[in-house]
Formats: sequence, C-alpha cells, structure tokens
Amino acid sequence: MPPPEPVLETIVAAAAARLQAMEQGDTYWATPVRVLREFIFPDHLNEFPVFCVELSQEESGEATLIEIGDGLIEAALGLEVTAYGLGREDLPVLTVLARLLRDAEVALTTPDMHLGLTSDLVLDILNTRRVGVQDVDGFPDRRGALSHLYRVRYNYLRGQP
Repeated sequence: MPPPEPVLETIVAAAAARLQAMEQGDTYWATPVRVLREFIFPDHLNEFPVFCVELSQEESGEATLIEIGDGLIEAALGLEVTAYGLGREDLPVLTVLARLLRDAEVALTTPDMHLGLTSDLVLDILNTRRVGVQDVDGFPDRRGALSHLYRVRYNYLRGQP
C-alpha cells in the first residue's frame, strides 16, 4: 500500500475538485471546461473558461507555523486561483474574469470553509483579494487571465506532512 498523499497535495486537489464541480446556473456564471494544476498563458488555450489552482507564496505577514501541542502543527499555505476567460465585443474580458473569480470564491468557501475536507485538517480558506496574474490586454481575440490569492490554514501532525 502506498503512503498517504502529502497534506499540500490533498488541499490543492480538493480545491481543484471544488472548481471542477461548478455548473452554470443560479449559483455560477459558468461551467469550467477544465481545471489545471499548473499555470499556462491564455494564448495556449482553445476553450474557455478554464481555472488553474497552484501553490503560491503565503503572504499574510502572520505566523504560518504554530506548534499547538502533542505534535500538532497549525500551518498556512497560499493558493493561487487563476481564471482564464474569453470576452466578446459586448462583454469585456475583465467582466468575464471578475465573474469567474466570483464563482471560484463561492465554490471554494461554500458550503463550508474546509474545501470539503475535515475541519480538523483544513481550518479555513480566505480570499486575500490580492491579485496575482493579470493578463487582460494584448490578445486580439479578447482572452485573458486574472487570479486571486487565497490563504489556507490547516493542521498536520509532526512527521506526517
């Protein structure tokens, strides 16, 4: 039997699964064509919308590693969620990207703040409203990318990252 996945992989995979589960309707503006786990430039995509979830630097300025006791560690990581979208003549790409990032925040924070994992693993997820990738100009066909940085607080046992 293989060892368990690292906590970081579990968290990123859970975030990606939440985004992939979105369906256009009353709750979401769009259904993603796919969810990537590594960044690519918008001009390499042929279908939209697409999301990307990847680890990012955690920049809150707060302590990111606290020993709680009995080997339990509270830590924080950064997640960058990038939305790739395609605008139209009557719908600017920035509007499309803002809607997609709104959808991402709803998917990642509801119905719980734990990414569908246990609350003793993922304590919470917070959209820091820091903008990461911003690529909304320079593409003649109105495609672009915009990202938000999230802070995820989680627990793990020393020696079992």
